[in-house]
Order: sequence, then C-alpha cells, then structure tokens
Amino acid sequence: MFSLILCCILVAPFTAHSQLTKITVSYSADTPAYLPAFIAKETGIFSKNGLDVQLVRIAGAVAVMALIAGESPICQVGGSAVIASNLGGSDAVIIAAGTIATDYVFVSQKDIKIARQLKGGVLGVSTLSGSAIFASHFALRKLGLDPNKDVSFVSHWAGLRQIPCVANW
Repeated sequence: MFSLILCCILVAPFTAHSQLTKITVSYSADTPAYLPAFIAKETGIFSKNGLDVQLVRIAGAVAVMALIAGESPICQVGGSAVIASNLGGSDAVIIAAGTIATDYVFVSQKDIKIARQLKGGVLGVSTLSGSAIFASHFALRKLGLDPNKDVSFVSHWAGLRQIPCVANW
C-alpha cells in the first residue's frame, strides 16, 4: 500500500504540490505558426510543468521590446523582429524556429488572373515592416515583379479583417 501511495505522489501533476509560476508569452500574429503555445496552454502542458502562462498578442517589434525589458520572457515572433532589434543593439537571440516555410497567403480579387495584372496596384499588408512585408516582397519577386516599383503597399493592421479590405480596393 505504501508503494502505491508513493507512486501516486510521484506521478501526480506538478500543480498539485506547488504554486504555478506566472509568465507572459507574447505572439505576433494569428497564424497556424503560433498554435503550439495555444495547444500547450489548452492541453495543460504549461501547468503540468509549473507554469501559469498568459498569451498576449502584440506586434513583433513590441514583443521583442517586452522580451528585452523582461516583461515577457518568451515571445513567438518572425525572425525579422529579432534581427531588427539586434541591428539596433539588443542582445535578443532566436533559440528555436517552429516553421521552415512562410504561412502567408497571397490573395487577390477574382479578376486578377496573372501576376502582371498587379502592376500599378495596391497591396494590403498587416504592417509595413517585419515578416508580412518581407513575405510580400518575396512573393512579388517570385512572380517577376519589383515590389519597390510595380506596386504600392498600404498597412491595414487588422489581422483576419484584411480580407474585406483587399476585396474593396
């Protein structure tokens, strides 16, 4: 009987024996790339490991600032936010990368059938810096367009609400 009780105590979740450590984890976009943090929170992985995690969505550059200031010891952001911060003199480091390909989708109005029809057009992006603009420039170059000459960009910081914005151009 003593063995059974000892085994139950040793196998019981961490939270039953100790207070959870509260931390803020910031993320910069509502995309599938950031699902692991939500899955860990919702399935109890964080709490089983002694963490009470608050997930906060903030812009990538701001998330890195919060990291450097010690307000958010973990942040999930695009690499460009960390690189820009380093170029400005910070010592932030990337310790893991969860994706090896971009999860951005290039969407246009239904009457645009080929890339050259985008020439002279306006593209809506979430921000004019960071991963969103990088992905847009990359896609346009792959399509044979010069993102600095052939199109204009407008920032519409609204996440999923960008789709109606694009439809109304």
